[in-house]
Amino acid sequence: MRRMIQLVTIALMVFGLWSVAGAQSLGDVAREARKQKKPGTTKVVTNDDIPTQDAISTVPASAPAADAGSTEAAAGDKGEAKDEKSENKEQKEWAAWKDKVAGQKKSLSDLEKELDLMEREHSVRVASYYADAGQQLRDSKKWFEDERAYQADLEKKKKDLEDNKQKLDEMREQARKEGVPSSFID
Repeated sequence: MRRMIQLVTIALMVFGLWSVAGAQSLGDVAREARKQKKPGTTKVVTNDDIPTQDAISTVPASAPAADAGSTEAAAGDKGEAKDEKSENKEQKEWAAWKDKVAGQKKSLSDLEKELDLMEREHSVRVASYYADAGQQLRDSKKWFEDERAYQADLEKKKKDLEDNKQKLDEMREQARKEGVPSSFID
């Protein structure tokens, strides 16, 4: 019986070595896959493909007709001047919205910093209070009064922060409704 088990074991080992010797390595498989892979057509965008106008125009540029009279050309110039004025006015309005949103963002950022500072100072105060057992015994009434005041102030600041966030969202929505691009208000 032992002899039979030894023979079967040897046969399995020989078969296993033979199958491992015939298998490809991972590197060989990767090389073959790379050879079979066909290069795809890709479009490379260069600076020559991108228009390089100084001002963005929403009105297409119109070429004057060859047989048009001077009065039509003058009227076209007036229309273009009005378009430029309206574009300048629109740009100024967008800049005003950008300033409004930036001011609201700054206000929001200031409130967040103030709230963060307040919470950090509170955590230091809590750590020092609980580290000193004598202070807990001497000033427990003052501690609880200060804690109530802190909680009230914290709730007020969190409410102000939420109100400012809502105001910023409303301001952005109003600007979008007036046609201001998102690059000016985000």
